[in-house]
Amino acid sequence: MILLAFSKTDKFSYNVFKKIENNMLHVRDCNNLKILKYREFPVILLKDRDLPFIENSELCKVLSIVNIENPKILFISRHEMSKNPRPMLTVHTSGNWGKAEYGGVDYEVSICNACLNSNIIRQLRKFAEERELLGEYEVVMEATHHGPSINYESCFIEVGSSEKEWNDERCVHLFIDLINDILTRFEDYLKKIGKITVSIGDLHYCTLMNHVFNLDIDLGHTIPKYVNISEKNVKDAITRTIPFPERVIIHWKSLKKEVRDLVLKVIEESYKGVEVIKRK
Repeated sequence: MILLAFSKTDKFSYNVFKKIENNMLHVRDCNNLKILKYREFPVILLKDRDLPFIENSELCKVLSIVNIENPKILFISRHEMSKNPRPMLTVHTSGNWGKAEYGGVDYEVSICNACLNSNIIRQLRKFAEERELLGEYEVVMEATHHGPSINYESCFIEVGSSEKEWNDERCVHLFIDLINDILTRFEDYLKKIGKITVSIGDLHYCTLMNHVFNLDIDLGHTIPKYVNISEKNVKDAITRTIPFPERVIIHWKSLKKEVRDLVLKVIEESYKGVEVIKRK
């Protein structure tokens, strides 16, 4: 079951929400969030916080109210860049490889559904191409970052990286079409297309997109090179990617020797059946 999450404090998220609110059924208010239904799918609207700050306990309460288990949560969100903001359409799973600087829990990442995330970014790109937005907007998956850190499948779908893009009506309508397509063809978005892959040592904006768009891989968790990579990080990237990864791509030149050795040791000792690719 899909659960859609929006925030009133997020300019883009709320722009999308307002366009479809009239087609929603109000269920109840629950503290500082509102629970609704859209096409029989549960929806939450945070009233006073950005989406990365939702708590696992809050989600558990919502799920008990709407009576569903193990949802795939789609967070409709803005994307921000501190330097050189540019138009982007992005997808990523939430969580923190290190200290929680923007929501979530220290050293805890959410569950990443590699098939769902990869199929969403493919469809996002397709819709952008049909609307002649590809020359203007970059479409890319990001490394796992920021909160929340939750025990559910998490997928942030974002538009960035400034007020101009957050208010772009073309993107608002693109996202409404994407949401409706996901809800209509939910099972198709869960289909495995390429090899289930974890990426370690890549840039924040993943450099494996051609492999995703060419259907070679379904990309799960990505640990970027700027993380102080630990054994726990490696194990979490593998065990909290579903379906279970078939392959780990190590971005060889991006990592120090001791980090490469650590990653290889963890895989060799605990995940012998996982293929290792040393990407130069």
